[in-house]
Parts: sequence; C-alpha cells; structure tokens
Amino acid sequence: LSTLPPIPPPGFRVFITWYPEDHEFEPQSLWLRIVTLQSTLAGQSKNAPITEVIKDLLEIIPGMIRIEPAVQNQATFGVMVWSLQDVGRQIVERYPIPQRTPTLTSTVLAGGLLMGRILILRPRRPPPPPSKAATSKREAAFNMDAKSPVTAIERRVNANEGAETCSEDTRLVIYYHFTRQPLVPGQVFTTFLRANTFCSDHGNQESDVSMTAISPGNHVRIHLEGQDAPFTNQLTWRMARLALKTIWQTIVMGFRPRLGRPVIQPRWESLTFVLFYDGARVGEGWLDNTGSFEAPTQESNRRPGVEESQDSKSMEHLPLPREVAAPGPSPVPYVCKQAYDGGPFLTYPSRLEDPGIPTTEEILISTDFAWLVRISRSNLEAFLQTWLFFGLLKEVLGDLFDSSQYVIHTKPQQQRRSLSVFLSWLSNESRLEVNTGKLLPTLRTWMKQVEDSAISPSEKQIRNGHIRPCLLMASTILQAVAYSNRSDLNPLITSSIASLCELVEQATNQLYGTDDNGYTGAWRLSYRQPQNAFQMRENGFCPYQIHRIQNLISTLSTYHYLKWMKTDVPSTRHEYCTESACLANQITPGRYVTKHRHKGCGCTDFLVDIQEVIRILSRGSLPLLHIKPRADLKDLCVDVLEATSSLKYVALSHIWADGLGNPYSNALPRCQLRFLSQLISPLLSMPEVPVNDQGTYLWIDTLCCPVEPPEAKRISLSLMKVPYTEASHVLVLDSSLRDVDTSGLDPIEICIRIFTSGWMRRLWTLQEGALPQNLVFQFKDTALDLRRLWIEAAKIGESDIGKRAIVLDITVLYQGLRHFFHAEKGDKSVDLESVDHALEFRSVSVLSDEPLLIGGLMNLDISHILNGSMETRMHRLWSLINSAPGGIPKNLLFSRGARLRQPGFRWAPASLLAPKGGRDGNLRSRDADNQGYLTPAGLRVRLAACTIQMASAPKGLPRNPWNMSGNTDDNSIFCRSSSGSWFLIYGKYHGSQEGNEAGEQMSLRGSLRNASRSHTLLLPEAFKFDGSPETRSGLLVHGDGEQDGISKVASDLIVEVGIKVGTTQTLYEAAFQASRLLLADEITARYTELAIEDERTQKDHPAYATLEAQLAEKLFALAENIDDPQILAAIKANNTRGTKTFFPVLTASVYIGDYCELGSMMPGDTEWCVD
Repeated sequence: LSTLPPIPPPGFRVFITWYPEDHEFEPQSLWLRIVTLQSTLAGQSKNAPITEVIKDLLEIIPGMIRIEPAVQNQATFGVMVWSLQDVGRQIVERYPIPQRTPTLTSTVLAGGLLMGRILILRPRRPPPPPSKAATSKREAAFNMDAKSPVTAIERRVNANEGAETCSEDTRLVIYYHFTRQPLVPGQVFTTFLRANTFCSDHGNQESDVSMTAISPGNHVRIHLEGQDAPFTNQLTWRMARLALKTIWQTIVMGFRPRLGRPVIQPRWESLTFVLFYDGARVGEGWLDNTGSFEAPTQESNRRPGVEESQDSKSMEHLPLPREVAAPGPSPVPYVCKQAYDGGPFLTYPSRLEDPGIPTTEEILISTDFAWLVRISRSNLEAFLQTWLFFGLLKEVLGDLFDSSQYVIHTKPQQQRRSLSVFLSWLSNESRLEVNTGKLLPTLRTWMKQVEDSAISPSEKQIRNGHIRPCLLMASTILQAVAYSNRSDLNPLITSSIASLCELVEQATNQLYGTDDNGYTGAWRLSYRQPQNAFQMRENGFCPYQIHRIQNLISTLSTYHYLKWMKTDVPSTRHEYCTESACLANQITPGRYVTKHRHKGCGCTDFLVDIQEVIRILSRGSLPLLHIKPRADLKDLCVDVLEATSSLKYVALSHIWADGLGNPYSNALPRCQLRFLSQLISPLLSMPEVPVNDQGTYLWIDTLCCPVEPPEAKRISLSLMKVPYTEASHVLVLDSSLRDVDTSGLDPIEICIRIFTSGWMRRLWTLQEGALPQNLVFQFKDTALDLRRLWIEAAKIGESDIGKRAIVLDITVLYQGLRHFFHAEKGDKSVDLESVDHALEFRSVSVLSDEPLLIGGLMNLDISHILNGSMETRMHRLWSLINSAPGGIPKNLLFSRGARLRQPGFRWAPASLLAPKGGRDGNLRSRDADNQGYLTPAGLRVRLAACTIQMASAPKGLPRNPWNMSGNTDDNSIFCRSSSGSWFLIYGKYHGSQEGNEAGEQMSLRGSLRNASRSHTLLLPEAFKFDGSPETRSGLLVHGDGEQDGISKVASDLIVEVGIKVGTTQTLYEAAFQASRLLLADEITARYTELAIEDERTQKDHPAYATLEAQLAEKLFALAENIDDPQILAAIKANNTRGTKTFFPVLTASVYIGDYCELGSMMPGDTEWCVD
C-alpha cells in the first residue's frame, strides 16, 4: 500500500446500500476477504485501468466480493483499493465487531464521476459434486495411461509444480512446488507483509540475503536466502522483494489476466521455491507451517562409508509412543561443512581460527553472544552440529566413536513433502541425514567398559567432572541460541543436539552414581518451538494442556514423546480453549446434561433415597450404595447403607464434564449404575480385597452428596476426605482414558496418558488422587493401578538408558500427586508450598470449592471454612493457615494474581489457581524468618525495602522535548539508587485488586506519580551489589500509618526489579551526569524563570520554541563530544541508532526527571504490616 497516494483522489466518495435482512458474514472472515483483495490489487500499477469484473474467489469462506468497473469511466486499481478501505471503515462504524455484516452494494465516485460498484454478495451454496464420468483436463494429466496431448512440462505444472516470471524484471524466474499442506489465510497474508517490510529495510544492491518472517500466530513462516557459494549473480534485497511480490500475487493469490479478465484464485498451501536470475540459481526458500521445516541439503555427493537408506528415522534414540501421529518426526539434515577434527571438545572453536567464530575464551566471557547474530544461517548450523553434536559424541565415546555410523545417505521420496524433495527434482540429488540408530548400543558398550574397568570412586568423580563442563558449554550455547531470535535456524538441528546432551547427562548420572540434572532446562528450551505446540494441537491436545506440559515437563524426551502421541480427542473439542483455561471440561450452570451410557437410551433415572443419605450423614457416617444388577434395567435395585469398617467398597472419581454428574437432583440413569457395577466388581474380587457376600458397594458424589438442603450439603462437604481415604480402591473414570486399549502399550505410555488426561487438570481430583491407598484408572480393556504402573516404568528407566529421562518426569508427576498422604519417608505434614505446587494448572467450575480442597489437603478444619458465606471462605482459610504447620510464607506477598478486598486481607491471594511464575523465592516457611503472621491490620513480615519516588526536576521543564523520551512504556521505569546503581522496574499486577475489572488497574508510573503517597519497595532480600545481574520480585506499597509501632503499608503493584550492570549501567550513569550539566546550565534557569508547567501553554509560548532549540543544540553537542571509549562502547552495545540520536534521547529523559530515585536499602529484618 506504500506505493499509493497518502490520500484518496479528489472527489472520492463511497455510498453503500445495506440489506439488513441478510446478516450473513462473520466479521473476521469478511475482513480477511477485504484485506487480501486490497493487498492483491495494490500490487498492480495504481493508474492501470480495470476493464473487466474482478471476482474474489476465496472458496474457503462463504460469499464473494465483486468489483464492477463503470463502462464510461474506467476505474483504476488505486481507486478500488481506496474504495475497499472506505467500505471496511463504514462496515465497522455501522456494524462494530462482533456483529455480523449484511450483504451490501457500494457505489464509487471519484472526481464527480461514477467509477464502479463493489458488491459483497450473499454466500453461495456449495456446487453439487461432479459426476464420476466427468474427467477434467487436470485429472487426465495425472493419468499416465490416458492418451492425452498434455506434454511433460504441462503435466509437471498441473502436478503442483511450475515456474513464474517476474513481470517487473523478466530475468527473475521463480520455480515453485506446492507441497499441499494447508495454511491459515490470514497468517499467510501477515507473513508476506512482514517479509516485505523486512526486505524494505535493506538497500537494493545489498546481497547476502537471509531472512525468515513468521506470522503473529506463530503458525506460518516464509524463508528466503541466497546461495552460499559465489555465483555470477548474487541474490540482492531488490530481487528478494520482487520475488516475494511475484510469489504472493501470481503463485499464492493466482492473480493474472486470463482471456482479458482478471481473476483471483488463491491457494493457501505450503510451497517451496528456487530463484533463478539470468539463468543462474541465486536463492531458495519456502512458505510453510512452522512445524514442517526441513533444511536443504548441503552436500550432494555420496560419501564413502556412509550408509544408504530409502527412508530415515533420524533421532532413533528418542522414545516414541506405540502409534505415532502423522506426519511423524522429520529427519535431521547433515549440514556439517567439515568433519570434527577429533581434538578436545572445549577448545574446538579456538582451533578453527575462523574470524567469524569466537575462541573458547571469548565464548566463556561473552555476555550478549552477539557473534550468534553475525554468522550466516548455514555457517552457524554447520558449526553447531560439528561441535556440539559430533564433537560431544567423540568426547564421550572416545575410540568407540565412528562418524559414519551417524550419517546416512537417503534417496528423495516423493511422499516426503519438503524443500529437499523439490531441490532433488531440480538436480536429481540425494541428501545426507543424521541418524542415531546405533547410538544407544554404542553408549551401552561404553558404559559397560567403564563399569568393567573397576575404577575407584575418585576416578569416577574425575571422569564425571570432565564431561560436566562439556555439557555446561553446550547448555550455555543452546540457551544463547534460543534467546538470540535466530528464527531462521533449523530447529531440528538444535533439538537433535539438545537430545544428545540430555542422553549423555542421564548416562553419566547412572554410570557415576550422581543425580545432577541441572541442565535439563536448556535441553527442553531448545525444543519449545511454536511448531511443536502446533503439532500437539493437531493431535488433539488442549492449548491449556500444552501450556501445562511446557511448564511441568522437565525433559526434552518427554516433550518429544508427547508431541508425537496420538489422542482420540478431536481438535474441535478444545476449539475455544486458551493457554489460561480449558473450557471443554468447565460446567456451565443451568446447562448441564447428565448422559446415558449410550446415545438413544431411554431408561429412567434412579433417584436415591436422599432422606436415608441425610440421616447417615447427620450421624457423621458415610452413605454407600449397594447395587444389585438385574437383567432388566427396570428391576435394578440400589439400597443406601451406612459404611462400616468391614464393608469393602469402591469410591468413584470422575470429571463431571463426562456426564456422570447431576447438579439438580441426586439421580443417575439406570444404565450408568449397571455399568458402574460391572466396572467395580473385578476390583472387589482382587486377591488383596476380601470378597463381599452382599454384592458390590459404591460411593459416588452424584448420589451420596445431597444437592439440598444446604445444611446436609455442608455436612457432606466437610466429610469429603472420608470416602476416598477408607475405600478399598478409588476408580478413576476419564473419557479420554476409557477409549484407550492398553494391550500392547508399555507402562511408560500408560503413565504418560494418565498424567496428561483431563482428570489431572481438575481441582477436586487432586484430593481424590492423593488420599486413597489404591488408585486405579479405567481403560477400554482393563483397570490398572497407578502405583504398579509407576514401579514398572521405573524399572524400565533403570534398564533402558534411552528412557531414563522420560521416567524422571513420570516420577516427579507421580510423587506430586501421591506424596501428600503417602510419603515413603520423612516429614509427612503438608505445608502451603506443597499444595501451591500441586494446584498449578488445575481448574474448578465452582470457585468457592478451592478453599475446601486446600483445607482438606492441609488437614485443616473444613467445618470452620464452611461456617459462613461462600464469598468469605478464602478469608477463613487464610486464618486457619496462619496457625498450621509452616504458617503463611512471607514470599506469598510477591505472587501474581487477584487479591482479596476485605481490610486486613488485601495482601492475600484470592486464589492459588492463578498461573505461577511471578513469585520470588519458595513458599516453605518452616523457618520463622520466612514466615508471616496474620494480624487484624494485615500480614506482619520482615522484609528488605527501600523508598522510591519519581525524580524531582525544576518546575517548567518540558515534559517530552521533541517527543524524544527514551521510555514510553507506562508500566516500566528506570531507577537510580543513592549509590549510583541503576535498576529497571516492571509492573506486573495491581496487588490490591480482585480480578481484572476494567479501569481499576493503575500503571507503575501512574502509581508513582501520585504525589499524595509515600512509596516503598518491599523485596524478599536485599540486593548484593556484587557486580552480577540480579532480579527480584517486589511489592510497591504506600504508607498507611502505624500498627503497634510498626510501619503499616498498603499494596499497590507487584513488580519485577532488575539491577543493571556492565554497559547498561555505564550508559545510564553517563546520561545522568550529562543531565546534571544541563540542569546547571543557564538554559534550565530560563525555563525556571518562565515557570510554565502546563504543557499546552508551553507549546503556545514563543520563548519555549527558542529554549527547546537551544536545549537540542546542547544535547547533541554533549553527545558529539563524548570521547570516553567505555561510554561509546556502551552506547553501541545498547542501541544500533548510534551516538547522535540515542544518547540525546536518554539524556533528555533523565533531564526532565523521567526516572525514579531509590533510597538506601533497609535490611531484611525490617518489620512491616502489609495490607
């Protein structure tokens, strides 16, 4: 659109006729149509006439946009682009989102003349399917036996391959190949916009093109790069722009005049392409989903001793589920440009003597890893693979290492839809791939050699101490790559390196008897790419579940396993779920429907004898159901009995979203009761459970917890721990597990499916899984005990080094569920830290149930929590926790999330189900110094602190001279301490609020600018000021009087405080000193003499313009006169705009007082009363 005039042509008007009886268009779909059509038209010459009707043929969205030019006055492409813009504006004004838009007709005028019409038509009905006898020319082209006149070139074009010549430079030809992977249209459009913007930032003649653009949704990307080897014609950024324009208009949008009529036929599919200029190949690239990337081959000649294969399974050392989801793991390309030299691992970069690659010493002292950005994609990938993959293998395996065992030669397969296939089609080349099929046997041989050598414990420690620095180096590099925004790198290469490092770490832990998993975060981080989450979403995982996995799973192996694990859950079930909430399992009040066993079942509901249930509960006992199945459902007999110590029963744990609940009455369909009886009968006949002569006995909340009256319901809630504690078995029913046949599955996959089920994400199921002695999960073919499964999985991890990492995750998840009341050793009391960790990523439909469950897990008095309104249950819970083991941890003050509003409790989280991650320090408060004490006025704690206030500046200074403020974010600000140290503070959450009600949250700067309050920053511990970067969570508070001689403060905002070191500290202190010179200058005195504080009055005063010009001259003079090499280096390191622009901006911000001043640090034993 930048090629169009900045304003519409003179006399431009668009008049719209609406047809409100036809509300047919969903707003997002309509806007996608308008924007894509507008973008395509803008690609043509703005003055070129439109001679024929243009139809928008986006067949994936119902309806059509039709542009009809006037006969007597030919409309141009430029006029119609502006017409579409104005149509969109009027639609939004009349039918704001999310209202649906009716069909319409718009008349376009320009210069008083009729230019044409734009019609948004009624959605068309899909055309009838073609008859079987009909065979198109394209279908005939695919039929090799058909006697068709189609030539070989035409057949290739019809088979999704072809070539397009750039209309603006005919020497540029793009050969393309559609790989038939569907793409999201809006994501494709924004990806091309980003790519074009990126290209426009470079000069026309610049070469060394390499760029990747990713859509805002992280689902679609386009990559384009020039050739590494020297050619006659190098790919320039001008060529890249022309190529992108041609690909978008002609290949993707299919916009071309056919028979004199412009037609748009978009094709939203992935494609690969190669660029030729003057007959020479100059570049290549692809457009695809972020999960389907494969790098082009770097070597075309077959290497001696390298195994040849028709199909590569690539990273075979990583465990996979029994049935792998399509399309399966992609092969890892072999991109090394030279073999590893066999020398010591740590000194490899120094031996390269490559000016583009730093030495080992430079890598170790580097803090910004700027060298990662400077190296080209192909060189960086080759360097990382050679060093961190093959070099680490050599370092660990020694003489057992043979590089040829890990490289295979594959022939291109037609079914593999990737860039390499298309390149092979052009050059008939094959490719080299990394394969680890022989890694595990070789690693086991190495481990056996070490074990058989009978080395001493000290020698084991020395050998382990040699491998650990290698893993530390690899983890440092991989983390730097992950944070360097090198989106052009092939994620398969970094992931394969990380998976090898994780395997080596697990092998050395087992071999040398250590338990050091300190680098697992780096290995997992290398696998947290958007395409992996996208693949899991395609497999049926909920976005909330994916977010949970990313935060709870610690190893790459488990992440890889889950990425390729198929589920029977349709992706549409979680269509409206987000990362913060799973809506599929939430219960909507008033809309719940209890399900029958099968669709179409017409059996009646069984209504329990609720009066008998209430009588049993009133005696403090537990009601049970005695089910006596009969052949005829009408004769089904269910009695209510009082539980005794000799009566063995099964308690049911289920998700109400699966249909076994009933919020209206204590009733269930008879078919469900007979089915439940059939499930629990085998459990009660297990060898360790005595057989009941009386039949099967069941406890289920739907029938045994009265819906009403309220008093009976409160009694049942206070006894909720009893049925799960005293049951012989607790049987878990989850719809996602009941569809899984476990025959042929190993214990690892069964455990993984359990821990990723919907049951594991609900709040009440935490207690139901933690309490029982025997926790059993029902699958399609059988019921399995969780503890036995975990034991069997642990045995596999001990014997199979390749599965040790995934078993580590299973063990953590198992212990997180079962350790509350079944700890094997040590202190079995439960404190808030354990509960808080277990509640992470769990949800509940009734929010007032949360304090009941927390109280149950911590063995608190549930009757006290129930004694009052549901709105104040959380208040009573915190009062009980105050006297519980561990008490209230003071670090709870720094947790993100809503707060209670009652005075004295405004410090307290309204819920512990909020996402974690904003707390500094743990919640273990057994030490008195880490504990807070509840008082009527708030929470009494000992914390470090310092005063904080906006910097003072002379009256009359301009608020923002020349719009040069260095920080425009209202929720962050730089601060300077009295000792000259600089900090950056980010606002996280308004601590005194409950919820996110619009208009109530105050920004960080807004809070600090409130001059009527004296602000203090509370910190978990004081900063060390030892020259290293430090980050703390903090709580911004303001004074609220005194309580028993202790400062009483009220919460304002949760913040994050980071001390700045190195170049940032040097830069801001230099700007501060420069601003002091300006404040002492006579120009500041003149500002003070005018004493005009109102910003609007300043702009109208003639003297201010003169003063601002003089101030600008002073600022830029200060910047130009900087000769301190440390300051110059700091400016260059922190901003690419250079000294002439960046430093004056920063100095101006400090000059006008756009920063905070911190007082001296108060010690950590300072007492506060926080509300």
